[in-house]
Amino acid sequence: MAKTKCKLKTPKTQQDIISFLPEEVLTKILGNLSVKDAIHTSFLSKEWSYKWRSISDLTFDSDSFSTPNDREPSTLMILYLSKVLEFLFLHRGNIRTLQFNSI
Repeated sequence: MAKTKCKLKTPKTQQDIISFLPEEVLTKILGNLSVKDAIHTSFLSKEWSYKWRSISDLTFDSDSFSTPNDREPSTLMILYLSKVLEFLFLHRGNIRTLQFNSI
């Protein structure tokens, strides 16, 4: 028996509730996520593409960045720092705190 795909339709007028929150609240919510998870929210919709850039409290965790485990520690540090610098280059908001974990 062949499987058929069933696509659920939602009314086009229906919007997500979280997008109606004030910008300050959204920024606070994103600030409570890991940097990696905050960046992943950019895939939710066009409106969310750049919201992660306004986070003011940044915590970078080296475990959040996927790097091969077979590399030397100095190479891993360079990869980690290059990803942090890339993030900071793309960031557009004020930075209140900057924290590094598990370096």
